[in-house]
Amino acid sequence: MTIRAVNGGEIDLSTLTQIIHTGVSAESYIRAVGRNSLVNLGGLTRFITQGGTSELRVADNGTIQAPNLNQQQNLNVINDGGTIVLPMVKYGVQVTKFAELKELKSR
Repeated sequence: MTIRAVNGGEIDLSTLTQIIHTGVSAESYIRAVGRNSLVNLGGLTRFITQGGTSELRVADNGTIQAPNLNQQQNLNVINDGGTIVLPMVKYGVQVTKFAELKELKSR
């Protein structure tokens, strides 16, 4: 499953309470890319992936709101220059800023 808000688009999934994705290569990607792009997951409390890895990703001033997410499994949270609204980190959600490697040199 892929959900993308781009270039100022807004996706309102605020009534969605669970995402449970199972099976071989089960993966879900939710992305907000570009200024004023928004994915509202305000009611989401569980994001479970079994058989793969899922992803919440923002970039270029996009926003994902998931303030009630309190149970997650196999979920990467990636901030490439935007806003991700999540509950406290104590739930095991790791927020990581990935830098782009433009050149790699060996020694």
